Amino acid sequence: MSGAGVDPGERAEVLLLRAEELLAGDGPESAEEAVLALEGAQDVAAGSGVEPSLRERIDERLAHARARRDGEEPGPDAG
Repeated sequence: MSGAGVDPGERAEVLLLRAEELLAGDGPESAEEAVLALEGAQDVAAGSGVEPSLRERIDERLAHARARRDGEEPGPDAG
């Protein structure tokens, strides 16, 4: 799916939801895939017309996913 013609906010939401599904799974592969989805969401959300609150949610979940992938405990506000 290219995402062409899709609202950037909607595309970022889809990627965020995909990452949430992956984080619900077990294993390092799930965490790595979640990081990739969230990095994609972050790229899409960098454009105009995306709510700042969505960008913040993506950033928070990305920090959490990276910490999980790297075997670190996320901070108290990461999640």
